[in-house]
Amino acid sequence: MVCCKDICEFLDILYPVSLSEDWDNCGLLIGRKSRDVKKILLCLDVGTETVQEAIDRKCQMIISHHPLIFKGLKRICDDNYIQNIVQDIIRNDICVYAAHTNMDKAQGGLNDIMAAILTLNDINILGMSGAEKQLCTCEYASGRYGIIENEMYMFEFVNMLKTLFDSDKIRFTGDEYRKIRRIALCTGSFDGNLVNVLSYKPDVFITGEMKYHDVLDMTRAGTDVVLLGHYESESIYKEYLKDILNNKFTTVETLISKAERNLLK
Repeated sequence: MVCCKDICEFLDILYPVSLSEDWDNCGLLIGRKSRDVKKILLCLDVGTETVQEAIDRKCQMIISHHPLIFKGLKRICDDNYIQNIVQDIIRNDICVYAAHTNMDKAQGGLNDIMAAILTLNDINILGMSGAEKQLCTCEYASGRYGIIENEMYMFEFVNMLKTLFDSDKIRFTGDEYRKIRRIALCTGSFDGNLVNVLSYKPDVFITGEMKYHDVLDMTRAGTDVVLLGHYESESIYKEYLKDILNNKFTTVETLISKAERNLLK
């Protein structure tokens, strides 16, 4: 029988909690480490719908990207949405694990998943040269860069992204007929570190969401921006992690949430 502790230890090998940002809250947030696990539900966010889905589908564990408990909880009553969800989770003996900035940074994590989806070549970590990457054994930064195999017009590239990420709402800057090949990327919300991105001098920077003035500064420096959407840029982890967990824990069924939807229309 596989228990919660076994899964947590394996996830910490894939996405070491030590890589998390200081402000983040990753790892096992709720639940008994000794809890037997037969089914896992994967989601981006833990909410009323996903918790009820876990109950209905008889899951003993939820793995999310965004932490449910982010700010400190001083009490668990029924004063707000988070407290009510935590009570439902505890009442149903469900374990909740979050892999957030540690998954963003780790080798094989979200940024590498996106780079693989784009079939980038010569992939490196933003802010690091290839030589520095070889020497780096413990800490990894968010963001990757590389080149697409064949040069494309911007409009061709955006159409490809719409297919790959199943979205028709992708926004971008610049000339549709600009030829591009050098790509930089960062899943989720861009952290504002333009120096890391621009040091690579990419033709295009892809991210989930970005402040307007960062978009302005990026384009003024000669790099166009593509905004996939926060949800679209991060929900890609679920299929990937499902396969890994099903291969590692053959007696555990890993499910992807059917109830979760992008809130932005």
